[in-house]
Amino acid sequence: MSDKLKIWLFFGVAFIAWAIYDDHKVAQRKQEKEAKEAACLVSRDCQNVDTKIQSLSDKTPLVQSPKTGDFFFKGEICTKNCAELQAGYYWADRLGVSKDTACDGRNPSFTKGCLLYVSERESEMSNDTYEEDTREIPDYCEMDARCR
Repeated sequence: MSDKLKIWLFFGVAFIAWAIYDDHKVAQRKQEKEAKEAACLVSRDCQNVDTKIQSLSDKTPLVQSPKTGDFFFKGEICTKNCAELQAGYYWADRLGVSKDTACDGRNPSFTKGCLLYVSERESEMSNDTYEEDTREIPDYCEMDARCR
């Protein structure tokens, strides 16, 4: 057998081996993807990912998951109807609350909403997209007669 024929034969066998190996890897990746999708069908967290991301939008901060029925506000899952979570968030926004200690004292959902606003504000400040606000932030009990 000539040397050229041996070289062509070697590369032909190598190409066929590579093609078989590549087909196996593609099939393996497809099986892994299908397994992940199947696991997602039974995982509530996985089913809610798209809804959670959608709720982070300023246009639609309150979204209900079509798959699980869970509600999300600004990326946080709500209990019941989200009213207290939203109230805490918008209360903190209205007053410009910048410290988490100002969020204490109300029910847990309200506090969670307030803390969510403070967290967003801190994130904005750390990204240097926020111009510093120099006004003094009053304690919410000073503003709300129900605290007295």
